[in-house]
Amino acid sequence: MGKDVPALKGINIPRTGLPDRVGMLVTKTLLFAGEGAGLYALDGGGGNKFRAYDKATGEIISKLSCPLIKPAYQ
Repeated sequence: MGKDVPALKGINIPRTGLPDRVGMLVTKTLLFAGEGAGLYALDGGGGNKFRAYDKATGEIISKLSCPLIKPAYQ
């Protein structure tokens, strides 16, 4: 999407996530977030991943697949 915007040419935009509503849990140092169910995304967002992010760096500390969670579009 951003690659088609002339004002953003040459700017490296990191992962920004999926267009969906997700459950989140925040601690002093970590952000835990699911991928949502794909109910609100126009492009079929959602997924079965649950990630822990380092709040200071944005690095993914852990990623779990939840096989019993199915996105709405499947």
